[in-house]
Amino acid sequence: MKWLVFSRLILLLIVICSSFVLSAQDSFQPDRPGFSTGTYTLPKGEVYLEVGYLLSIPSSQYGSTIHSLPQSNIRFGLAPKLELNLMWDGFSKVIGEKGFNAFDSFGVGAKFRVVYNQRFNLSLLGIVTSSEDLSINPVFGVLWDYSLSEPLDLFGVVHLAHSKSNGVYSELSLGLAYSISSKISVFTEYFNSIGLSSQFLAHNGSVGATYLITNNLQLDIFYEKEISPAGYNNLGAGLSKRF
Repeated sequence: MKWLVFSRLILLLIVICSSFVLSAQDSFQPDRPGFSTGTYTLPKGEVYLEVGYLLSIPSSQYGSTIHSLPQSNIRFGLAPKLELNLMWDGFSKVIGEKGFNAFDSFGVGAKFRVVYNQRFNLSLLGIVTSSEDLSINPVFGVLWDYSLSEPLDLFGVVHLAHSKSNGVYSELSLGLAYSISSKISVFTEYFNSIGLSSQFLAHNGSVGATYLITNNLQLDIFYEKEISPAGYNNLGAGLSKRF
């Protein structure tokens, strides 16, 4: 009788532990949408494909409408705390001009998780991108998020970057994400770019939502406003798939 009770307790512990493992494996956290990159890093061997469409509409008559597709990020889990990112801005079509631009920006990056718990997470990000003129643009970032309550999270990034056109500049963001249900989440975010070696300053605000279609497939939509007289209104949508 004692062995029967003991064996049942062991079986119960195995089931409980297995449920924790399965729940961890079911965690699906794409970096899309929004400006900030999430702190989550993929488990070793896991792959995410994240693609999107962007419609950019000028606020003034001096700009041109631009379509961009497919803005892509392929994420590979290299180690328990490290992932590799391959990025491409996709084809862009400027309304009123002939042809497509296919070389806006390619990038290679890596994300490393430093702190990971239920309340606070922190990761480091390094990216190198190449523009159409073949210039190299490095970005180093600190990514973080903090759980204010069970459905409400505060998040942000701090970037230090360099480009041929803007020189050295910083990027800062701060946002709020709210989970309406297990499938639907909404967010709002403010971010800026500040030139440290030039007179460059840009402010942006965005709102968006995500819908978890399945445990491995997520749909997102967002609206982003460049806060300046000549700024763009950006409308985007995308899909993220786990393999």
